[in-house]
Amino acid sequence: MFCRNCKNEVMEQAAVCVACGCPPRAANKFCFSCGSETSPHATLCVKCGCALAPTAAAAPAYAPARAGTPGAKSRMVYVLLGALVGLVGFPGVHNLFAGRTGRGLTQLLVSVLTCWLLWIPMYIWTLVEVCSVTTDAAGRPME
Repeated sequence: MFCRNCKNEVMEQAAVCVACGCPPRAANKFCFSCGSETSPHATLCVKCGCALAPTAAAAPAYAPARAGTPGAKSRMVYVLLGALVGLVGFPGVHNLFAGRTGRGLTQLLVSVLTCWLLWIPMYIWTLVEVCSVTTDAAGRPME
């Protein structure tokens, strides 16, 4: 493998070129496979045909939006629903948000059907869950 900055031959696992001090694949002057000179904007080496890794110079100046996990729930919304909506007498709404309908309905119905006599134990249960649960019903981590 060749350094793309100075064309010095380096080991495949090298993090830094010993001749120029740059990461071997960071620049865009030479092909890392055959060492031939390349155009700064080339994506393929015209001599050997290998794909040239994108460089920092070719990267956009802005950071692209993070895709995240599809369908992941927001941990902040989960905590706010548990702490605030549970505080006003409706614990369990946070579990409904996370997809745990059985647990959420249990907490909500026990509070409502006992005319809020058991609201405090349900709210304590809610606070414990808000502090400890980090995944939704499907097992996906909350963001």
